[in-house]
Amino acid sequence: MMPRMYIGGIFFQRVALPSIGGKTDERLLKDLTEDGHELLEQLESDLEKKKHFFLGKTFSVVDIGYGTWLRQAQLGGFEIDSHAYPNVAAYLARVYSFPAFKKAILWENRDATISLIKDNFTAEFTRPMIE
Repeated sequence: MMPRMYIGGIFFQRVALPSIGGKTDERLLKDLTEDGHELLEQLESDLEKKKHFFLGKTFSVVDIGYGTWLRQAQLGGFEIDSHAYPNVAAYLARVYSFPAFKKAILWENRDATISLIKDNFTAEFTRPMIE
């Protein structure tokens, strides 16, 4: 079954919407989280035989898309369990080791607003955020 929504909405529901005076839709957030796990299961399967990046040995725009999208979900409090999804975790570690991602993550971790968001929404993670 294909997920109904995109997990990028998790960040919007938990962070962006409240920051402009809106109210988080808890039912939608629950659905987005469930869909997120379905998406991770599919991505885990897709990555089973890949040793490098999504389309092969070369880093591509697909990897930028997945990396950005999943980073945003994590910052919104969506935990990617590295034990449940080892292929996804290893893939993201490769993607996030790319210089542009390393630079962006370093900046995020130094920026007061993003650090506050990260601290608030990842505090309940059972494992460290994938970076």
